[in-house]
Amino acid sequence: MGVLSGCGGGEEPPSASASTSSTASMSSPPVSPSLSNPDPASAAQSPARALSAVPALAAPSAGITVLAVSADGAQLALASRTDAGVRVLDVASGRVRQSWAVAPERAWVGAAFLPDGAGLVAASRDSTVSLWDSARGVSRLVLAGPAQPLRAIALSRDGRRVAAAGEDGRVLVWDLERGRLQWAVPLQAGFVLALAFSPDGLTLAAGSADGRLRLLDARSGRERALVAAHAGALQALAYSPDGAWLATGGADGRVRAWDAAGRGGAVWQVHAAAVRALSFSPQGAWLASGGADAQVMQWNVAAARLARSLPADAAVSAVAFAGARGEQLVAATADNRLLQWAPGSAEAP
Repeated sequence: MGVLSGCGGGEEPPSASASTSSTASMSSPPVSPSLSNPDPASAAQSPARALSAVPALAAPSAGITVLAVSADGAQLALASRTDAGVRVLDVASGRVRQSWAVAPERAWVGAAFLPDGAGLVAASRDSTVSLWDSARGVSRLVLAGPAQPLRAIALSRDGRRVAAAGEDGRVLVWDLERGRLQWAVPLQAGFVLALAFSPDGLTLAAGSADGRLRLLDARSGRERALVAAHAGALQALAYSPDGAWLATGGADGRVRAWDAAGRGGAVWQVHAAAVRALSFSPQGAWLASGGADAQVMQWNVAAARLARSLPADAAVSAVAFAGARGEQLVAATADNRLLQWAPGSAEAP
């Protein structure tokens, strides 16, 4: 279970096109035969349903731009970049477990639960990374980031390392247990908009405003691969639970699927506007994408096809699979709603 901590979060990135300059490690591979282009016309249509168990007051007042799910699927954390409020919800009941306010300059731009669900790591507008007690709403640790605002955050599966990046083009990784910066690497790529650790913790994927995907050694920051992934900003990243696939989403409306080495790049051209969020289900059977075109797309990974197109009626800022078995597909929208579907069924509940 995971969060799209590296997604664009509903904020418009700077306009940029993927570079066409020659680079030895950069490639734009052909479509992978194992994940072929699906036919959007064959996808089932399901009407959006509001998550009725969540009261309106549980959501930030200015649109949900941050959505995190605990590893056991039992908790949702919601926040807004402009609201400066945080809510932690119980997924089963929709009850607000805890809520707290942060200073406006520390409004969250991304967040992730610690593996035990007892804490949240968040990146803030003031370029700090902080560790929060999710049961009490108390900050336990604050790490100083770059001078420029942060745009993305990612937490390793074991919860020991946190990565953050933003408008100065650097990626920073800290040892969260010691509160110590391990490394910082400039990517020279403009804004860094998305980050994701591989499940084994050995690779850190970074997506930037120039449309390129960079795979970095998570221990040193050394670049392993550089891929021209999107014609426009790369805004969302998600690894499959087994680490075999890395999905990317861009301002060009494309969802692409790469292998762990950045090869393949099957193109799924479906969204009519920027892809802002991606999430795999816990078993890796489904991939969900959310876009500025007010659509949530659900992909059957094994069959390599679009299973459902889910109208959201507003730009989608985040998607995630919640519940003990990932039985709920949840989307957050720019008009302050949480939407829910049962991912394995043909129709929404």
